[in-house]
Amino acid sequence: MTGSRQLVFSSSRRAPRRRWTRVFAWVFGLVVLAVLLVALVGASLYGYAWVRLGGDEIPALLADVETLGTDGASAPAQATTVLVTTTGPRDPTVTRGPELTGPVWLVQAGGPREVPAVLLLPEDLPVSVDGEGVATLAEIQVAADASGLVQALVDYTGVRIDHVVSMDEDALPALVEHLGPIEVCGDDGGCRPTSGDEARRQLQEASPEARTARTADLLRGLAAVATPVDLLRSPVATKRSIDTVADVHTDVSLRGTDLLHLARVFEDGPTPEVASLPILRNPETGTSVLLEQAETVFQRFGEGAPLDGVTGDDGVQQVVEEVPVAVLNAAGIDGLAGRVEARLAAAGFLVVGTGNAPGFDEEASTVIRYVGDDPAAEATAILLAERLPDARLESADRVPDLEGDPVRVQVLAGADLDDAE
Repeated sequence: MTGSRQLVFSSSRRAPRRRWTRVFAWVFGLVVLAVLLVALVGASLYGYAWVRLGGDEIPALLADVETLGTDGASAPAQATTVLVTTTGPRDPTVTRGPELTGPVWLVQAGGPREVPAVLLLPEDLPVSVDGEGVATLAEIQVAADASGLVQALVDYTGVRIDHVVSMDEDALPALVEHLGPIEVCGDDGGCRPTSGDEARRQLQEASPEARTARTADLLRGLAAVATPVDLLRSPVATKRSIDTVADVHTDVSLRGTDLLHLARVFEDGPTPEVASLPILRNPETGTSVLLEQAETVFQRFGEGAPLDGVTGDDGVQQVVEEVPVAVLNAAGIDGLAGRVEARLAAAGFLVVGTGNAPGFDEEASTVIRYVGDDPAAEATAILLAERLPDARLESADRVPDLEGDPVRVQVLAGADLDDAE
């Protein structure tokens, strides 16, 4: 028709919209795929950790009431108490436990404790074992592994233990090697990168107390880099870390990644309070003598109370002031017993009198005689030997005496004390 218009509809403007739709679909698909891959990697690592970090059945953790009777063991409400041991490598072909390579730790955090507490128990600490007499912690560890150690310590200390962590002495440095270097902050507030070799050297050279604090620092540094994001960022390193942690033996309640959750207790907390059990070592026999103040330490640990003031010089001074000591002149040197008495009294010992030994020997060396089955008397004798370094300790079957009156420690002063001040 002449003069009519024909409308033409163009589709040229729809093409860009379809392109953007396709681009968006591709991007969305890639994001979903990435999320699925991350989830798959995370699930795989978690499953691998669950299998590798299975934990051990430790019946003694459930036997508090049986071990201690109707009262049971005690620990602060809402607090977690962990028995930690460092050992040599485990041999899967033998049934005995690995040997201890350091003190046994009782670690407690949470509840009333604003500052975590670590109580160090020496490997040669003698404890009673039901039906088997007295054995050291090191002997119990080898004979019965973690379960025997838990039962003996719960019975001995009266403190409930919630978890067990037993690690090879190289486990922490190996973790630092896989996940590090990590930032470790010192007491001065300064932080610096620490490698696995550096962590290994620091732990080997530190004293037991300093090693405990350094271990806490390393756990903080490891917890800071062992976040889910960091672990997923490097799956290979994470797998190596899981293989390393697999050598850390725990109870089954710490299965899988729960061990990492326990480590996070130290991530933001202050440096732990570290206390050593009040104990002396007999230089003659090499055995350990536990001071009576240890009972107070266990009680305060079980209540979540601070441990300062009961593990140091106060306990030693109390022993010195309570055990009666007699000084006898064994060399026949005029005034020798009186001079030794004055020296020991000035040091705080309870010297109840002086006298002459049954016989004189001008060349006699000093002997410190004590009642063998009296721990306080033995501890006093050890402290006397520190004041009289050339003296020899001697355990007596009978109670020593001073002119017929019984005493608990007897110092037979020899010629080596002739120059005593």
